[in-house]
Amino acid sequence: MLDKQKSHSLLQHLLMDALLKCSSQLMGRPSTSTLFKVCQLSRKATCAAVLAGVDNKSYRVTGVCTSINNTNYGNFYLNDGTASLYVYGTKDAGGNYAWKSFGIEVGDEVTIEGPRSTYNGVGQLKDATFISVKKSLIKVDAVENDSLL
Repeated sequence: MLDKQKSHSLLQHLLMDALLKCSSQLMGRPSTSTLFKVCQLSRKATCAAVLAGVDNKSYRVTGVCTSINNTNYGNFYLNDGTASLYVYGTKDAGGNYAWKSFGIEVGDEVTIEGPRSTYNGVGQLKDATFISVKKSLIKVDAVENDSLL
């Protein structure tokens, strides 16, 4: 039986081989290094992996927006079930802060990509690029604790 690292390497090799075959038919012969970079960019990480990761490395993460802290710059918390991750700034593909255009609300599933940084000893994504949002079917409103009693 293959160990995890060998099976991951084998899977990468098979994926690269398939990509080379498909892309050579569509657009000539791209280099293996170009295809490897494309594969690396599209690989998703967990919030826990980002928190345990290294600064300045870019991560793509999908999770549920659990709290919105700033709608000018797009600061919010994202949780994917492995951890809660703070996103300090969210930009569109052009590099602009455009929070309102994303339509993100608490409860929505959000995909972002950006570099990890550390603030007060805690990992975060800083100036992440918005990728997509899947709207929640449930509307989440703020509720005061004493109103539940």
